[in-house]
Amino acid sequence: MKLDKNGYTLIELIILLAAVSVIALVFIVKTSFAFKEIDNSDEIAKQEKILIKNASLAYSNKIKDKLKDEKVVYVTGDELIESGFLTQDDAYKTLKVKLSYNEEKDKVNYEVVD
Repeated sequence: MKLDKNGYTLIELIILLAAVSVIALVFIVKTSFAFKEIDNSDEIAKQEKILIKNASLAYSNKIKDKLKDEKVVYVTGDELIESGFLTQDDAYKTLKVKLSYNEEKDKVNYEVVD
C-alpha cells in the first residue's frame, strides 16, 4: 500500500519555524547594534566638545596674564596639543578656539570658531 503525503509533519513544521526564528533573531540583533553605533557617535561628539572645553579652559589658566591683558586670545589645536591639553589627533589640528576674559565676573569664556 502506498501512502500519499499531502503536507508536512509536525516535526518538519517545528524545525522550519525554529530556522526562521533563528534567522529573524540574527537580523534583529545585527540591526540593533547598528542603531547603537549611531547613538554612540552622538555620545562621542558630546565627549569631544567637553574635551575641547576642558582643554581650552585649562590652557586659559596657563596664559591667564596674557588673556587679562588682551581680553581675547585665539588658540589653535596645535597649541593645545603642544601644551599637552589635547592628544595628538589630526581632527584637532584645524581646531581654533576663541578665549575671552570677562573682567567683571573674572571668568573665561570659550567658543570654537571656524
